[in-house]
Amino acid sequence: QFTDKGIQAGLFGLIIAGVIAAILGAPAVITEPRAPLALVLAAVTTHLMGEDLPPDQILILALLVVFMAGALQVLFAMLRLGTLVKFISYPVIAGFLNGAAVLIVGTQVWNLMGVAPHPADLLGELRPFATVVGLTTAIVMWNGKKITTKLHGSILGLLAGSAVHYALLFGLGESYVGAVVGEIPSGMPTPHYAADMLHADAFFSYAPFLFIASFSLAILGSIESLMTSVAMQSQTGARANANRELLGQGLGGMVASAFGGMSAAAAIGPSQ
Repeated sequence: QFTDKGIQAGLFGLIIAGVIAAILGAPAVITEPRAPLALVLAAVTTHLMGEDLPPDQILILALLVVFMAGALQVLFAMLRLGTLVKFISYPVIAGFLNGAAVLIVGTQVWNLMGVAPHPADLLGELRPFATVVGLTTAIVMWNGKKITTKLHGSILGLLAGSAVHYALLFGLGESYVGAVVGEIPSGMPTPHYAADMLHADAFFSYAPFLFIASFSLAILGSIESLMTSVAMQSQTGARANANRELLGQGLGGMVASAFGGMSAAAAIGPSQ
């Protein structure tokens, strides 16, 4: 029921945090929602769901985590902690990112097969045509540059997967290929979550947990952003300003949370 909120969080994080980070952060660096950050927020919402909180309260607390993570990044910049990135080795970052990839595959494999997580009767519930749609999307996305350089592989994958889905839907019906996400509210975003975060009554009951989650989010986002900034300086010739990048990322996350957006970080792929 809250899938549309998740999609909005990604889009607003991309647009709002991305624009602010581009203006205030390091040059030639593209900011977007990242999988490791999404995993942290997924862990936060999963834990809070176990506390039997209303869904609206869970959403507000998750956005508070995003806001606090941004505030911590601003604090890191003011304390000039960005220079510490030079002590982090590339194998550590590679291991973390690959670990995150494995975790994502483990959580999405059920969706790829069109069944509920850990089904009682896997063979009985399996939807092979849903797997066809998912694999088509992944293959086209992976080979996007071979098809055309005018569109990003993710866009090509979405177009190809959607085309296959609706072709199968027309020929076979929804029971074979699965349902769609549903309508996403349109219109200009407003920072209406800011007031909700200020009056989050459940915050103090979960403050230690939320702070730890926000600290994790801030550290992960900072490391990935700073590594990207350093990597891009060899292509732009401009010296990377680590603390400026942290300031842009932090303010971007704080503002995005007020609009319902998730955390974002600089990414080496789109930056190149």
